[in-house]
Amino acid sequence: MDRVKSLLWIVVALVSTLNFVLSESEPNRYAPELDMKDTDGNTVDAYRGFILTNEKTVSLVPALAAHDNDSIGGARFICGYKIYDDTVPFEAVVSNHDGGVATLQVKANVDLSKLLRKKYKFEIAAYDCGAPTLHGPRANVVVQVIRSPSHGTPPLPTAAVTPPLPKDVRALVDKQIQLSQNSKTLKKLVKQTPPVPESSTTLYPKLPLPDVGGEQFFERLSYIVMMKEGTLYDSVLKLKPAVGKSTKNICAYEIVTPGVPFSVNDLGTLRNTKALSVSVQKSYILSIVAKHCDGLVSKPVMVNVQVNAMCANGWKELPTDQEYTPGNKPIFPFADTWFDTCSASCEKEETMAVTVSVESDGAMNTCDHDASSIQSQRDMCGASPSTVDLLPMGKSWTKDLKPVKGHEAAYNFDGKTAVKVPSENSNHTLGKFFTIATWMQHGLEKKDGHKEHILCNSDGNGMNRHHYALFVHNCRLVFLLRKEANQVKSLESFQPAEWRWSIPHVCDAKWHHYAISVSYPQVTLYVDGQAIQTDKEVVSVVDDWAMHSSSKVTFEQLTVGGCWKGESKSFGYFFDGQLAGLTLLTGTTETERTIKCMNSCGEKLQFNAMHKLTVGMSISFNTGLTELTIRGNDVDDVKMLLREVGYANTNGHPKPGYRTVRVKTNATCDGKPLPVQEQKIPILANAVVDPKITISGVGLKQRTVAEFALGVDVFTEVMILSDPGKELDNQENRINKLDIEDVSTLQADLKKKLTLDKCEVRISEKMDPGHEILRLPTFLLVKYLLDSKEFDGGFDILGADSFANYEAVLRETYYINTKAGSNFTSRTFSVKCTSMNGKFVSNTFDIKVDLMNSQAQSAVLYADPQYAHIQEQGLLVAGNAAAGVQSAVGTGTGSGTVAAVVVVCLLAVLVVIVVAVVRIRKVQRRTKHTLVEEGEEMEWDNSTLNITVNPLENATLVKEVKDGEMCEDSDDDLMTSDDEDDETPRDGGLEWDNSSY
Repeated sequence: MDRVKSLLWIVVALVSTLNFVLSESEPNRYAPELDMKDTDGNTVDAYRGFILTNEKTVSLVPALAAHDNDSIGGARFICGYKIYDDTVPFEAVVSNHDGGVATLQVKANVDLSKLLRKKYKFEIAAYDCGAPTLHGPRANVVVQVIRSPSHGTPPLPTAAVTPPLPKDVRALVDKQIQLSQNSKTLKKLVKQTPPVPESSTTLYPKLPLPDVGGEQFFERLSYIVMMKEGTLYDSVLKLKPAVGKSTKNICAYEIVTPGVPFSVNDLGTLRNTKALSVSVQKSYILSIVAKHCDGLVSKPVMVNVQVNAMCANGWKELPTDQEYTPGNKPIFPFADTWFDTCSASCEKEETMAVTVSVESDGAMNTCDHDASSIQSQRDMCGASPSTVDLLPMGKSWTKDLKPVKGHEAAYNFDGKTAVKVPSENSNHTLGKFFTIATWMQHGLEKKDGHKEHILCNSDGNGMNRHHYALFVHNCRLVFLLRKEANQVKSLESFQPAEWRWSIPHVCDAKWHHYAISVSYPQVTLYVDGQAIQTDKEVVSVVDDWAMHSSSKVTFEQLTVGGCWKGESKSFGYFFDGQLAGLTLLTGTTETERTIKCMNSCGEKLQFNAMHKLTVGMSISFNTGLTELTIRGNDVDDVKMLLREVGYANTNGHPKPGYRTVRVKTNATCDGKPLPVQEQKIPILANAVVDPKITISGVGLKQRTVAEFALGVDVFTEVMILSDPGKELDNQENRINKLDIEDVSTLQADLKKKLTLDKCEVRISEKMDPGHEILRLPTFLLVKYLLDSKEFDGGFDILGADSFANYEAVLRETYYINTKAGSNFTSRTFSVKCTSMNGKFVSNTFDIKVDLMNSQAQSAVLYADPQYAHIQEQGLLVAGNAAAGVQSAVGTGTGSGTVAAVVVVCLLAVLVVIVVAVVRIRKVQRRTKHTLVEEGEEMEWDNSTLNITVNPLENATLVKEVKDGEMCEDSDDDLMTSDDEDDETPRDGGLEWDNSSY
């Protein structure tokens, strides 16, 4: 019986345990669902909200909430919300897991006022606490960021500022008002909401409004209303009081936001005073207060008015805030677009042409041809080193010019300023071949007929003749070139003297690059890298006499921004605009390739769907790939190709900010033109992390006197790396952690991403030119088109080139000191490199070069396996020498002490000589190609080098020792000599076996 009871108890326990396990492991059957209903119970298609830049919580309609149909276990709770965009500066913070109530808040350490984006569109989904966790369907969220008054908008009338509610109270109150009245979570939320202190009423948003004891009057803290553009409303919004408040004592309502096209009457009805347009402004933020009859003013209510565009012919679903991160794959802004003809229906065949272009204002904007980096652009494009900059920074004639804001090397000319270019700056005489180039921004057309000289070479005194000039006249670009008397055979012959181009670029108030390349009489104008056609409608050529020589004129004066009048000694014909990078190249012309490279824009359109072209369709590009046109007879076919158009920026570090892609559409419907306005797509180029350039290598080098005389390869282990090198722990372990294959991969990657434009090498002490020199590899500088500047304290390598090529030049640079004797003091070489005209600067890496003592030389020799065969030969020679000495001395001719001294001396001499031979051969191998090319000395074949001992000379040496002379061994005596260039064999020394030379 007891056994049966025990079995029953066991069964009961098992059943109870099973029920508990089943109850606790209830399956997660349902995914959360978002509550997307407004206060009227209508389902909305997206969450919409706004936030001021000084706020932390987004005002969202409807409130963010969700529910889960699971009834038991963790699956019935809402754990959180996932935002499907890591770049969004917001996060969802759950305040009630049972009802899924949450708020959108700004992430920690994020300042909205410093971000460029004005609007964020992203997807959000709720997920439960079940196991496994289930995510609900996604919903769209649109948040508009509005600049707060404290960040620059005009302030409102101020008095006192009421402190806001605590964050937790405010968030709950805001959501309580916004939540649906029939929501179950509202009751729970009200119970959880702490009472609001009477003395602490909320300001939403915080505005500097008077506080004279008024209370929160309106039923809501904020409103969002939608309006259609082009429409006048009798009532946009009816403001209502909160529960328990009465309008009996309210005498008026007032909009305290200045300058808005809205009004509110005494009944609280808001209306617009004029038809609104999306092209003017898409949204308005209004702050409205209620005025009590006794003069008290209520707390403000915020009204966000969104203006919706009327239906217009054009492309729909174009992005309003497209982002692009440089270095990533291209983006496709037309991926979801479609063409809408609104109410028009086309029965006949339609034709359409769509032109997409990247808006570029040249040097100062999207193309990132920053004026301060024009020289780097020249270097990268291989411009002639003979080019002379007529507007260089920091020179005597440019230091007083007013620079363009943000661009130190671009200058403003106000129509009253001109500068003289000194004759010593360059040869101002033009021959048959030359190129004049400049960046120019000129305003709208002036009808006064005034000539505005960009560049002018005129008589310096006595007369006012213009020898050559580049100027703007009635929005035409004009180049004047008068032949001199000594350049023609007859003064009576006509010669082409003036070229006038009628082009729209001159007066469009945008930056353009102009290059005039002359191979007289052929003159070619390039605008933004493109050669201008030479037909008569565009350019006209005027002939003129050659200039007569005059005794009144003794010199010519070159000026920029105006023209010098030699007779009155004053300026005239002033230029009104902006100039940058004005250069003159004489004796030759700049290549067309270089001119085009100088204007190559990093921003391009991409199209890789040529296979989708059908019959009757075409697509064309301009040479810079900044504009393309799609033509077709079917709207759907054009749409299909338009969706394949991408945008990319090959510039690794463009300026962050907005770019504009323009879309122009020409369409016909039933044979009639269909009006379509030009559309724009703003593209935000995100800021990228600046590259970190790191130089590393061996920080200490010790060399022998002989090596100093032949040349020390100071920089042979130097490595220059960019961002990939940041993963390494430190500079000392850098070389050990990277093998040759890794380094090659890194350098190949860096060559595509970044280039250097300068490396500086400085020496700790001034060099003595009598016996210290730095030898740079001229052949590599020529090969890589790099320049160098040498001086007593070091040298500079100049020119835009890859990391690898700069390394190659440094590694083939040698420091030579022909008198590195006992008085030698160490030298420290400091290396620093820059990129993008000094925008990115590397660390300064120091390399100390010192003289190696004899003991260290011996230690290095015997520790290095590559010298093992030489060590063996040295020991063999030393053994033979010792045997010869013993044989010559004999047991009866001297004491054992003298013999020992002789042996020690000889061994020391041999070790030093072997070390010298090894070091010389090593240096010769490193500089073999340089020595052969320069022909400084012969290249020896040391493969069969032998060292032998002459026993007779040893005997002589022993005799001298016996006579009482001491054996002295000195590294300096053996290795260097200030009085002799070649070492000669000494008595008792070693003799070279030259039989194999």
